Amino acid sequence: MQPFTADNTFYFFRGRVAFYSLLRGLDLQPGDEVLIPAFTCVAVPSPILGMRAQPVYVDINPATYNLDPDDLERHITPRTKVILAQHTYGIPCDMDPIMAVARRHHLAVIEDACHVWGSKYKNKSLGSIGVAAFYSYDPGKPFIIGMGGAAVVNSEPLCSKVKAQYTYFRDSGLGEIAKVHLQYAAYELTKHPRLFWHIRDLYRALSRKGVAVATWTPDSFEGRLGPDYAKGLPRSLRSRLERMMSKGSEVIARHKMLAERYAAGLQSIGLQCFECDLRCEPVLLCYPLQVTNKTNLLHEARKRRVEIGDWFSSPVHPLPESQWNAVAYQSGSCPRAERVARHVVTLPCHAGVTFSECDRVIGFLRDGLSRGIFDLIDPVRQHTLQ
Repeated sequence: MQPFTADNTFYFFRGRVAFYSLLRGLDLQPGDEVLIPAFTCVAVPSPILGMRAQPVYVDINPATYNLDPDDLERHITPRTKVILAQHTYGIPCDMDPIMAVARRHHLAVIEDACHVWGSKYKNKSLGSIGVAAFYSYDPGKPFIIGMGGAAVVNSEPLCSKVKAQYTYFRDSGLGEIAKVHLQYAAYELTKHPRLFWHIRDLYRALSRKGVAVATWTPDSFEGRLGPDYAKGLPRSLRSRLERMMSKGSEVIARHKMLAERYAAGLQSIGLQCFECDLRCEPVLLCYPLQVTNKTNLLHEARKRRVEIGDWFSSPVHPLPESQWNAVAYQSGSCPRAERVARHVVTLPCHAGVTFSECDRVIGFLRDGLSRGIFDLIDPVRQHTLQ
């Protein structure tokens, strides 16, 4: 597993704040460039833009959902300082060529391990390969504590710099901490997949009214560093995280069993299941599929109260095309990522999913396939399309 120790691990209010702390430790300056995958969420470019640096988007391999090493080097300029290797859905990036490019150009590699717990690349735990990694504990992640993130540093010089700045991060106010605890309690009571659509709509409505702590804050869309970037992780949330991590092997086992059941179910109805490079051992956070008529499929899933995710819905989730300029993404610059975002859906593997619910999802897909609501797209073939 990842080497989480008291000496190299630092806890923050959000995963993006952990990423920010690492960028600060690497002395990222205004005008510097950070290479990131064009199939990510707004939390990734947000701290880069807030530091007045520049996110540079790299296209993905549609078969792995991760940054394409073959598209990496052409984006490097004299201003490039960092490569972000995001292990999407817990699927390992192809780290050897990424690290080779980094060494050739004297760049730091940070691993985005927000979707990761237990995945390995060539027998190496994800999060232990780059100079550092960051994690998130928000809803939808392997460990959900309500809100939070961590940075794990694998370089002594960088660790010293992060440690020096860590004392300046403070706890949230008692009111905000109480909201997070209430949200976590509500999540525990309502995580059954059949409640997914109603709870998602309710959470978004409460976030807009300020009753809930929002996943996306205005600074995420405005290129500035909001108040969360000065917050550490409250002790009560860290204690919850430590209790959960002590049962990490159970989390890995559950995700593996559900992924295997989805794969068997998809094969039984004639659909190609997800396949990973034999050098990798992925623990899938959720099970990805690329389908035609994604909008129709999600509409039917909502009607039937079947949990199917729309993640990522754009190259910079959840932003629609009209807002891509706000995060320095240019339409058409990464066509494979845009195409995958139009077609990808995800099947749940979280703690609320039982084998019977997994089979119910497969039954829903079987019915949708027979009725012509959707068809499956071959991601390997997609990789050859330009």
